[in-house]
Parts: sequence; C-alpha cells; structure tokens
Amino acid sequence: MKALFYFGAARWASSAAIAGIAIIGGLVAQPSRALDAPPTTPSASSSVVDDGAPGWTWSGFVDYEDSQLHGGSAHAGGPGNYAVYTFTGTSVDVYVMKGQSIAIDGRRHRLGSMQVSIDGHLKGDESVRSDSPDYNVAGFSASGLPSGIHVLKIDPQDGWVVVDYIRVNSGDSSDDPGRLDDKAAPAGPPVIIPEGNYRIYPRLSAASTLDDKDWKTENGTPLQLWKIGDHQKNQWFHLTPLGHGKYWMAPEQIPSRAMTMLAPNPDGSVPVGIWDYTEHPAQIWLITQTDDGWCRLSPSNAKSLALTVQRGNISDGTPTLCELWRMDASQEWVVGIQ
Repeated sequence: MKALFYFGAARWASSAAIAGIAIIGGLVAQPSRALDAPPTTPSASSSVVDDGAPGWTWSGFVDYEDSQLHGGSAHAGGPGNYAVYTFTGTSVDVYVMKGQSIAIDGRRHRLGSMQVSIDGHLKGDESVRSDSPDYNVAGFSASGLPSGIHVLKIDPQDGWVVVDYIRVNSGDSSDDPGRLDDKAAPAGPPVIIPEGNYRIYPRLSAASTLDDKDWKTENGTPLQLWKIGDHQKNQWFHLTPLGHGKYWMAPEQIPSRAMTMLAPNPDGSVPVGIWDYTEHPAQIWLITQTDDGWCRLSPSNAKSLALTVQRGNISDGTPTLCELWRMDASQEWVVGIQ
C-alpha cells in the first residue's frame, strides 16, 4: 500500500511502517495563488447579516460584484460615504474584502481604511489594504457589548472600503468561538493541495484517521478518530481549494455537507462535525504548515484555533475539537491519500 502525504512524511516513517503504509513522497509548501469564499451559521446564538439584507443604510456606497464575495456582491464606498446597521446582540464582526484597489464603472479606486463606531463611540480604525485580494476577512470585531440594541457605523477613510457582511452574536460573547482573534497570524505558509479525496491523519497515530461517526449524515454528526478501514467513505474527505490555503472539506459519503466548527458544548468545548455547506467561514478551513513540518487546520473565522484530538487520546471514538493553538502534537495532522 502506498501513500502520498503533503507534510510530515519523514517524521512519520516509523509509525507509517507499523500501519503498513509506504511513504513515497512529501511536498513542500507552495505560495498560494487564488482567493476564497463565505455564510449562515449552525450556531443558534449567532447570525450573518448580508450586505443586501433589509435594515442597512448605505449612504454613498454602491453595489460591487465579485464571484468571490458572499452572495457574489458587496457594498463599496469611499471617504464621505458611510454605512449604518442597527443590531441586537453582544458582539459583531465586520467582514470585508482586502486588496490594493477595486474597479467600479471603469475607474479604479484605491482601498484604504475604515473607522468603526458603535453607539456613537469610535471602536476601531482598521486598514483594508493588502498586497493581493483577500476575501472573507474579519476586518473589525467587537465583543463584550451589553446585551441589547446597538448601532454600527462604518466610515471609509483614506480610500475605499468593501463591506461584505457582518456576523452578530446574540449570546454571551464567550459563547462565540468565531470571534476569537480572527486576525491571528497563521502557523506558517499555506499548504496548497490539489482538489481530490483525502484522508486526514493525526500526527499522534498513523493507524487512525478522521472519521464521520457511525456513518451518520445528519447535521451535527461529530467527527472523531477511528482506526483506518478499507476505503470507508466516512473516512475520506473531498477537498475543494478556495484559495490562500483554504478548503471546503466535504465527507465523501455526503458531499453536500462540510467539516464544520459547531456551536460550543455546555462545558465550553467547541466540537467539530458535519453540517450542510453554506459557505460559512466556520466551514472553510485554513491549512498551514507548522514550524516542525506538519499540517495545522484552523477555521477561517477563528485562526487562533486549531483542529485538536481531545486530550491527545488516540482511542477509537475520540472526538475532535477546536481549541486555541498551543503548538501541541494533538493539533498537528497529515493530509494524504493511501
């Protein structure tokens, strides 16, 4: 039996041999080339408000279309324009497109920064410029707001701003894993993997793989570790590249679903399972190379988190969680085919 692994091949050689896997190669991280996508949420405590939803005031902003944006469009405006939305909740994230410039009606507009106010108080002044286009970026986050009605205002500064959507959490801000430092630096360079079917193996065990529990296909079905079986579809995931090292990861047995960071458990742990794919950021996974050459998998809206084997246990049935990245072996993976 042969396998192609993208990272960890050399370090895996001894344990892979025990599992009967012959390593034939490992690829090096390549610079990313493309772009990505975004929402609606499995969590009952949060909701996504698209830029086209009722309730927005877009003073001077214009429609801006791009297939990489949520719903294929956003609103763009420059200095002197403003956007206002009234929401009920305890936290809000503003998702934007970043880049150098955008073209509207044949004219190119330089991107700049945005001042964000809540209830009349300035809360942030955030740049939306980057060397290359980047989509589904949490450009601003505010948490710990008093539960109730709040007014969000966005004022472009020093250039244009593209507002895609916002995410509002109506529960206690600590219940929203997606708000955790979305702008945290990734572990390393993005891992570029061709589209196809793959197994996802924990660094801790070459004989185990990520597994869709009991072959179930309902929303909320957890993902766990289980020993490798003969081409079991509940142990294979179809990876669709979305650009910049981000992927839609669909169980082969039900390709309309996605590996998803689910709503927190009562004990505060954040489980990983499957859910109907809606392009929500919690269903789009960033795969980066760790310092010691393994793969780290993080939900795109919570890059400070990482897919983790619960308590480092490699027994069959061990659940997977999203936990804060701590450079632990239980958070490092190999993505490959065998």
